[in-house]
Order: sequence, then C-alpha cells, then structure tokens
Amino acid sequence: MMFFLRFLLITTVTVTTASLKPTRYDLAHYLLRESNYDHSFPPDTDNITNVAVQLDITDLNSESDKDREIEFSLYLRMNWTDRRLDFTENKTTYDIIPLGDDIVNSLWIPDLYFIEERNSLLHGLLTSNQLAFIHKNGDVFYSGRFDIKAHCVMSFKKYPFDEQSCEISIQSYALSTDYLLLHWVGKNAVDIAGNEDTFIFEDAPQSKATEYRNNYPYVGSFSTLGTSIRFKRPRGSYFKMVVVPPVFVVIIALTSFLLGENVSPGITIPTGALTQLFVNWAGVHNRLSFDSTMDLFDVWMIGNISFVGFILFVNAMICHCKYKKKPQDDKERQSKEKSEKDPGDQKKV
Repeated sequence: MMFFLRFLLITTVTVTTASLKPTRYDLAHYLLRESNYDHSFPPDTDNITNVAVQLDITDLNSESDKDREIEFSLYLRMNWTDRRLDFTENKTTYDIIPLGDDIVNSLWIPDLYFIEERNSLLHGLLTSNQLAFIHKNGDVFYSGRFDIKAHCVMSFKKYPFDEQSCEISIQSYALSTDYLLLHWVGKNAVDIAGNEDTFIFEDAPQSKATEYRNNYPYVGSFSTLGTSIRFKRPRGSYFKMVVVPPVFVVIIALTSFLLGENVSPGITIPTGALTQLFVNWAGVHNRLSFDSTMDLFDVWMIGNISFVGFILFVNAMICHCKYKKKPQDDKERQSKEKSEKDPGDQKKV
C-alpha cells in the first residue's frame, strides 16, 4: 500500500511538472539574465548590426527665433536582430515577449542621438514611455516617446512670411560602421503631423530622407540618417501683429494735416507716431536672433518710418514759415497803428 502511494505521488508530480510551461516573465528573465546576456555589447561584435529607424513627429511644441531652436515631440521606433534572444528552441507557444519600462533597460538598445540636439527628454508619468518586443527569432522592436529641443539654421530674409527648414540627423555615438548601420524603414520612415494652431508643418520630400556616413578623425566613420522639418508661419496672425499696426500709426500721423493752424498737435502727433514705429521695430527684433542681413520686415519698417518722418518734416516747415511770417506782420501792424495814431494826437492838441 505504501509503495502504491509513493508511486502515485511521484507520477503525479512528474506529470504536473512536465505540463508546466514557462511564463513570459520567466522567459524574459531567462533570456536577459546576466550570465547569458550582456546589454553593454551589441548583438554580434564580429558582424554588423543593421538597425531600421522610424520617426513619428506628432507636434511642434515651441519655436524660438531668438535662440534658433525648435522643440518637438516624437515617437522613435527601431528594429534590429539580436541572435542572443532567439528562443525558437524553447518549447513555448509564445511568439512575442513584451517588455515594459522596468526591464527594457536590461536590453541592448542602439545608442542613437540627434546631432542637432540641445536637450532631450523621455516622457513618463509613473514609468517612462518606452517598450520593447522580442520576437521568437530574435528580432527586437523598440518604441519610445521623446521631447527633442534642437538647433535649427534659420534665415529671416522674408520674415514674417518666411518658411524654415530644420535638418534632423541621427547617428550612433559610440558604434562606428564596423558594428552598426542605420536605415530608414520604407518610404514613410518619417511621418510629420500638421498643427495649424501653431505652425504649419510641411513634410519634406522623400529625397531629403537620406542615409550617409560621417567621418571623424581618430574615431572612424559613423552611419547617419538625415531628414528635415519644413514649416511656415500662420500668415494671418503675423499679418495682424506685424503689418497692420504700422499702417494705423501712419494714418494717425496723417491726421496732423487736418488740425488747421494748430501748431502743437501738428508736431506732437507725427513725433509720437515716429516713436511708436521705432518701439514696434525694436520689439519685433527683440524676438529674433541677431542677423547682419536686412530682411523684408526691415524694409517695411524703414518705409513707414520714412513716410512719418516726411510728415513731421512738412509740419515743421509749415510751422517755421508761419512763425517767420508772423513777426513781419506784427511790425507792419504796429507801424500802421502808429501812423494812424499820430494824426489823431495832433488834431487833439
């Protein structure tokens, strides 16, 4: 009887153990354990790792003409193959292992950066907004949500009706072309969403989504991906803020001719208008970076200032002629009054 009970217990444990399958959690930790996997090295140090990259730019958060910077939000997606994570030989029914933020950092991820970048931020509230999927054959998919502040070479010759094109370049920081090659994913590798409330995005032509190599002395050649964001300002808003106010100031200056012989307003109104134009000009340039070239806005303001200055000059000439003529009239009147007064005095005597 005891022998039968022992045999039944051993058989039950064996069958139960054989029927148990590893969970995704167990499989992920098994693949990424430090004894088998080192995330500080690329998948294959003897061969080149090819990484496919996709950018989904969702919003232009801010744009600074003074600092020549743009800040935008994007999703960065990458695909590559890591044979160390191949689990086809494991007897599991899983085809994909999803990884959250808590374990993604245990995975090897390409050390990409934006060449024009001045600051970057990985989004996250309770956890960072990043994830990864490990496929059964070792293919890895990574996605992260970032805020990027980047330098942009801008030209203000046609400001405020200008269109800017900001270059974006991505490359690895430490892995040269001997270890890592970058590629765009298909024709829609760069997706740019428009935002008519701020600036109007215009997708760059696909020919500008380029793949090339940057050579650095003593370091080597690095695979680089390039694209550009082209945007134009909402002309309606800038027309109301930049073009319309000087027109009204000039009209106000013209009203000085309607005040008749009143000298004081004829000088004060054009002088105030001229001062206001200089203040507006300086206020707009305070939002722009220093540039030695004259732009369209400068020509517009110089034209308005010249016109108001001409109005002030005309009023000044009118006042000058009026005050110059007045003393002569006073002398003639005084001499006439004297000549009329003398005959009367003699008759009275």
